[in-house]
Amino acid sequence: MAGKKLVILDFDGVVADSFDRQYRWLSFIHEKLGVEKNFSDKEGLREIYCEPFWPNLYDSLGFDTTDAGPHTKTIYSEYKEFLPKNPVSIVPGFPEAMRELHSTGKYDFAVASMSGNQMIAEFFAEHGIYDCLLTLPDGSRAISGKDDVGRDGNAPERLKPSPFIIDNVLGKIGDLSQYSEIEYLGDAPSDVKAARAAGISLGVKVIPVSLVTDAAFYTKEKILSEKPDKVAYSTAELLSVL
Repeated sequence: MAGKKLVILDFDGVVADSFDRQYRWLSFIHEKLGVEKNFSDKEGLREIYCEPFWPNLYDSLGFDTTDAGPHTKTIYSEYKEFLPKNPVSIVPGFPEAMRELHSTGKYDFAVASMSGNQMIAEFFAEHGIYDCLLTLPDGSRAISGKDDVGRDGNAPERLKPSPFIIDNVLGKIGDLSQYSEIEYLGDAPSDVKAARAAGISLGVKVIPVSLVTDAAFYTKEKILSEKPDKVAYSTAELLSVL
C-alpha cells in the first residue's frame, strides 16, 4: 500500500516498562551489598543513568565490576534470581495505541532493540500485539534484537548510538520504497542519534521520534537535548504524533 509509514520501535522504555524493574533491582542490590545509593528516587536514577548498563552504570553507582572484584559474582547471581520474580510490565496505553494505529492500515511496525529476539516476540504475544508487527517474506516478524547484534558484551561498535540494529531490521524488510516515511520511536538520547545515522547506506531517511513518559530511562531534558524531530509525552499522543 503506497504511502504507508514504517514505525520501528525500541523496546525497553517504549513498549516495556523496564525502567521500573531496573530501579527496583538497583535499589535491592545496593542494600544487599551495602553500597550507598547516590539516587533517592526514579528521577534521580534518570539523572545519572548511562549506557551500557553493564559495566558503565554499575561503575558510576559505586560497584566494583572487575572480574575478581567483591561485587561481580553476587550481582550476577542475584540478578538471575531477581528477573523471573519481577516480570516487566507493559507501558500503560501502548497496546491500545499500537492496535489503533495498526487498524488504520496506514502503518507497518517493526522492532529494533538490544533485548533478546525471543523475549521481545513473547512479550508482544503476551500483550496481544504480536500480530501488529510486520510479517517478513520468510513468515517471521520484523524484529531485530540481541541475537542479530551478536552481542555478548564485546561488540560496543554495534550498540546504539550506532545505527546497526536499525539498519539490520531495515535490511530484513528489504523493499523500503513502499513507505512514505520511516520513523524510529525511542526513549533515549542514543536512540535519536542512532535514528539519524540509520538508513544512509540503504538510501532512506529515518526520522527520530521520542516517547517521554515515566517509563523512559532518561530525563526529559536529556532526551530533548538531542532535538528529536517529533515528541510524544504519552502513549495516547502517539496517535497524533506518528
